[in-house]
Amino acid sequence: MLEQFKPFDDAVCVIYSTDGKLLTASENLSGLDPSELKDNSWIVSRKTFETIDIEMMLAVPKWHVWKNVIWTSLWSLLVLISGILVIGMLISRMLRDQEENARLETEKEVVAHEMQIAHDIQMGILRYDFPQDQDIRVHADLLPVREVGGDLYDFCRKGDNLWIVIGDVSGKGVPAAMFMSAAVNLFRSALGHLTSPKAIMEEMNAVLSNNNPSVTFVTTFIGCLNIPSGHLDICNAGHLPPIVKGKDHGVRTLNLVRNIPLGFDGNFDYVEDSCQLGEDETLVLYTDGVTEAENAEKEMMGNRLWLEIVTHNDDLLEAVKRYIGGAEQSDDVTLMTICRKSAKNQNQ
Repeated sequence: MLEQFKPFDDAVCVIYSTDGKLLTASENLSGLDPSELKDNSWIVSRKTFETIDIEMMLAVPKWHVWKNVIWTSLWSLLVLISGILVIGMLISRMLRDQEENARLETEKEVVAHEMQIAHDIQMGILRYDFPQDQDIRVHADLLPVREVGGDLYDFCRKGDNLWIVIGDVSGKGVPAAMFMSAAVNLFRSALGHLTSPKAIMEEMNAVLSNNNPSVTFVTTFIGCLNIPSGHLDICNAGHLPPIVKGKDHGVRTLNLVRNIPLGFDGNFDYVEDSCQLGEDETLVLYTDGVTEAENAEKEMMGNRLWLEIVTHNDDLLEAVKRYIGGAEQSDDVTLMTICRKSAKNQNQ
């Protein structure tokens, strides 16, 4: 029965009489003097049963307790070390994330600064000294969807002739902006030695088509207006047809041969058109960022509504902005107007 009271096999259970006489002990006492159970190697518990005049003593080796303490300590130490390692890893990760975020923020600021510089350079390429002469009035607006864009316009008065160009490069961002800059510079260079829209268009196309692995292209409209006569020579390379607004606010769309955009085939033979711009009539040129503009309901403006806007509005850019409203601009918007004044209205 004493064996059943032992919590461990090497524990010892002993029964004494109340006068201290050893009555019996568990089997593993093996000649061990019960008095030896009182030293520091044992943990001893006693229980007296007065009704039967006996005392039971249970002795457990201390190493069992220390074993539990050691294991508990080891586990606690392991948990503590693991916690310290996890916290260290989290702190290290947090510091790395902070450094990475700081690096990305710095790079973002650098990119934003560089894009602002690119924007300023591109906008600086465009002309803003619009002719407001007695016989001709020119105005243009370019609203890029990003810091830089692919739309372009330019003009140059040479005596009685006004040269104009408007274009839309495929794609957006920096590549389109680079193509746009090249197209504007080619137009200005060609004006120095060529005398027809067709010739200028073909020279620009030959240069832009050469070494163009990305197959970037630009729809382009080039015109030469003889201001006194109103005769307009035109070469249209895939660009949207211009609109003519009369002095009575009536509008008509010019039906032109569109040819192919610049950049596809350097040997293409472009066809030139011509038309007549009457007195007090306005030639309206634009890019597809206008007709494809969407409002907050995702409704595209389209050609019909654009013709109505041209008919009833003088500030076309503001009218386009009102249509877009709070929606996000989806493409570059470029507008150019050329008004040929009549002799009796030249002082107005």
